[in-house]
Formats: sequence, C-alpha cells, structure tokens
Amino acid sequence: MKFCLLLLSAFLTSSLWAEKPNIVVFLADDTDKSQVSLYGAKILTPNLDRLAKEGMVFNQAYVSSTVCVPSRYTFVTGRHPGRSKYPSYIEEFPENKQGSPEFNVGLELDGMNVGKVLADNGYVTGWTGKYHIGGVDFKTKLGEAKGLDPTLKESDEIMMALEEATRKHVTEKLGWSWAKHMYEGNMVRGYSEHNLEWTVEAALDFLEENKDKPFYLHVTTTLLHGPDQSWESSFKHPNITGEGRISRKLDAEMPPRETIAKRLKEAGYDHALGLTWMDDGIGAILNKLDELGIADNTIFIFVPDHGSTKKASMFSKDGSNVPMVVRYPNGIKAGTVSDSLVQNIDFVPTFFDYAGVTPPEAYEMDGVSMRPVFEDPEKQIHESLFFQLGSARGVLKDGFKYIANRFSEDRIKKIKSVSNKEGLGAKMTYTDGHIGVGTRGMRFNPEYLEYDQLYNLSDDALEKKNLSKNPEYAQKLKEMKAELLTHLKPFDRPFGEFIEGPGAVAPGQIDEEIATLKAHILAGGYVGKPKSTPKNKGKKKKK
Repeated sequence: MKFCLLLLSAFLTSSLWAEKPNIVVFLADDTDKSQVSLYGAKILTPNLDRLAKEGMVFNQAYVSSTVCVPSRYTFVTGRHPGRSKYPSYIEEFPENKQGSPEFNVGLELDGMNVGKVLADNGYVTGWTGKYHIGGVDFKTKLGEAKGLDPTLKESDEIMMALEEATRKHVTEKLGWSWAKHMYEGNMVRGYSEHNLEWTVEAALDFLEENKDKPFYLHVTTTLLHGPDQSWESSFKHPNITGEGRISRKLDAEMPPRETIAKRLKEAGYDHALGLTWMDDGIGAILNKLDELGIADNTIFIFVPDHGSTKKASMFSKDGSNVPMVVRYPNGIKAGTVSDSLVQNIDFVPTFFDYAGVTPPEAYEMDGVSMRPVFEDPEKQIHESLFFQLGSARGVLKDGFKYIANRFSEDRIKKIKSVSNKEGLGAKMTYTDGHIGVGTRGMRFNPEYLEYDQLYNLSDDALEKKNLSKNPEYAQKLKEMKAELLTHLKPFDRPFGEFIEGPGAVAPGQIDEEIATLKAHILAGGYVGKPKSTPKNKGKKKKK
C-alpha cells in the first residue's frame, strides 16, 4: 500500500511539473537589431535563424532603460528601475524626491525577484554569467578582507574571490537556487577577455542537473560588449575567466573559436566574429535541450539588455528597441512575427503566468504577461510604453515618441557651476559618476537635451526632427505629456512640473547652457565622459 502511494505521489508530482514549462533567458549585452540576422543582417548565425523558424520574432520589443544596471534590474523584477528601493539609491534620492535612475539602482534583498519567487514555488532557478545589478562592492571588500591590493585587477585570487562572492550573493541573499561561473560586472579588460564557453559550460551543467524538474535559467553573456575587432582579442585568452586563469579545457559543446573566421569566410558572410561566437553558444544550449528531450516544454528567449550604438540615450533605434525572438514549441506557432508592443517589464509577469504562480502581495510589477501575444502575435497588451534614464523620462504611443528632460535642483546647480564647453558636456552627462541624461544622444541629434522632444516615428525612425515647437503638433504634444503623466503617477515621486515636490523644477532653468552645448556639438565638438570624475580619480589607468 505504501509503495502504491509513493508511485501515485510521484505520478502526480511529475504530472504537475509537466504542465509547468521550463524557461531559459539568454540575455546578450549591447546588441542592435541591425546587427542580427533576425532583421536582415548578413551574419552567420544559424541558431538564431533556427529560433526564428521555430518561434516568434518581435519587431517592437523594448527595454525600460538603455544602460546595463537599470535594464537588468527590470528583467529580473518586472519593475521599472525608478521603483528600486536599493539602500544607496534611496539614500541619494529619498522616495519623496525626484529620482535619477541609472547605474545607481540595485536589486533589493527582499526576495521580490523572479528567481526567489519561482524557487519558492517549485522551480529550480539558476544564474550564470554577468550579474551587474548593484550589490556590495565585491572588489574592495574582498581585497580588504584578504589583505590583497584591490588594484591588482589581473589577480587570479581576486577574480576567483569575486566570482565566489557573486554566486553567494545570488543564492544566499537574493534567494536563487543555483549559481555558477559569474561575473560581478563586465570583464576586467572589458572588450578583450570575453569567455563565452565558460558561461555556456555552466548553463549545460545546470540543464543536466535539473532536467527532471521545472527550471528557470538566466544566461547572461558579456558579449557583444565592445567593438568587433576587440572580440578577436578574446580568442587569444581562452583560459581567462571570471574565476581567474583556469588550467582545465572547457568542455562546452561549441565549435572551437579558431573555426569562426574560417566559417565566415567560407559562407561569404560579414566578418562579425562576436555574433557568430555568441550564436555558437546559443546552439550548444538548444542542442542540450534537444538531447535531454525537454525542448518542446521550454520557453527560450534571446534578447539583449539594450542596444549598442545609442545606448545611454532615450532613442529607440539601436537604443531601447531591441532584437527579440522567443521559441516555445508547446505554446508558440513556429515562424511567426509580432508587431505588438512588449517591454522587459513583461518578462517576469509572463513567467509567473506560465508557472501558475501568484507573487507575494507586496510584489510590485509594472508589466503584464506576454502570453496573449505568444498565443496570437496580433494581440496587443500595451497602448504605450514608458522609459527612464537619469533626468529623462519618455513615452511611446501610436507611432509617436515624447521625451521630457527635467533636471533636478541639485543637478542644475552643478551644471551652472561649469563654464567651459567640454566641462559643461561632461557635467550634464556625468555628475559625481552618475548619468544626467546622457549627452551621448547629442552625437545623433543636437536637440537631445531640449526639455521637450516629440518625434513622429512613422516618418522619422532616427528621431532627428523634434516637433515639440511645431504649432501643427501642439495637440499631439499635449496628448503625449498627458500620457507620460499617467506613467509617472504610480511612482509617487516628483518630476519637473508634471508632479511637484522636492528637487523638481519646471524647465527653463538652463536655457543658456543647453544652447551653448548645442552650438558646441553643431560646430563639431565632442561630448563624452570626463577624463576624471570623483568616481575614477586616483585610479590607475589601464595599460
């Protein structure tokens, strides 16, 4: 009798699990739609092409912010970055004050993230690759604790300690089930020491270990961070990983790196080593899912954290509008394309939906499930989308984009304290190591720092023609401002004249400075990160 009950229990458990899909999110770094074969690029990426044939390609997929930390925060919480209650962010921007979300936000330790909630509901939740959503200052604290010099960035011992601390942070503090082969942020040598095989090796280990359970796997490669020529440099350093230099041979089921250039040449494709390399990693994971017989019941998503060319801006093309393809044989019709608006705020609600999970009552989410779109690519789940970066807020609706730049009182004081043009550009972009609005956008449009910007994306996809002062669009501007206000209200924070409160002021305070900087750009001047800020003063320059 006892044996029969055990068999019945095992049957019921396996039946319950069979209804719950596995989830794999392959999160790339800094990738434009124009770089990817899904949207017509002549690139050797057979595995992305396979995903497109077997799944759904999204033309209107967006991220909440266009720099790593805030976007990655959204991917694992379903919240806009301005909702972060990360201690240092709240200390800098109390909840009754106008905020400036960018690299300063972080993932809270309250368990309100996808890994913890799914783990509490029967899933095994794993993370491999890049973390980069705040956290303790691993490098400094570990260096001090071990009596090591934190500036010895090539130290295997420090790299290993960082990797171990990051894994423990994810599993012990954030509540995930499993973590392996992790980078706290970007590589030490940001563009020339990627090691995709190291990350994929961990992903394959996770799949092998958890093939009989419902799982969520967050795979976050550091590719495509950096220009193509730098990725070639990574090929020369196969033993450098986030755990220091390794002596073992990586057993990831991927074609050897040295074959990539030859394969590209033979196929007559563009010389884009990083894309093909990343595609090989995706292929290894897809092949493992096939080998284990669990591909049909696995939601596999390829998406980057943001675009590359116009990252750190509020622009859509090559910025917030990103490539995305989803394959789920049990729930998505093969070879489909969707023009529905979706955003990374929708990932977590989607996963909770498919897992049959009701999050804790205190869990805040801004997104909605994408399941209706997965089942019918023409379904619409959003009328408009909202974006944040530093002092800027934006809204997209009905083919129009509105951007509002509202500098806080504190930032205005710092901007006015600078007199020279180069210093002005630096101060408006970086203040105490933080992004203001990101004058990077001025390289593509000198209007980028204007208080109000309105673009008709249907005939101005590059957002070059600011219509905010055109009388013909006065009503549309009014409508878009009203739409922005509906997105601002739930934050319960001041913002310019939209919502009054501490630190929020109406536009018109720095007209002269904006005009000066615009003239500087139009005359061919460069605007970028200052060579020395309070955050990087005293640090040794990389050789």
